[in-house]
Amino acid sequence: MSAGGSPAAAEPIEHDHFHDVTSEVLEDFCGDLTVRFDVDSRGTFLLNAHRPDGLAYGLENVHSTVTVTNLANGKTFTEVFNQVSRTSR
Repeated sequence: MSAGGSPAAAEPIEHDHFHDVTSEVLEDFCGDLTVRFDVDSRGTFLLNAHRPDGLAYGLENVHSTVTVTNLANGKTFTEVFNQVSRTSR
């Protein structure tokens, strides 16, 4: 082992950035509505093995916008949220 420690041990097992955009039309939503769901999600995922038992732990940070549009009248409802998920240590 080098004087500074093992560089490979400090490397994450996985580190990804993602950006997903989807759009879907649903008929008969809540009975008789036709709506379009537009979803825009972006975030990061990190998987490390820094636990003493050698098991990996993960962290995910997601920022999303979901817009529901009533296609009959063009009215929309938008939800913006952030979510952080991690493996307990």
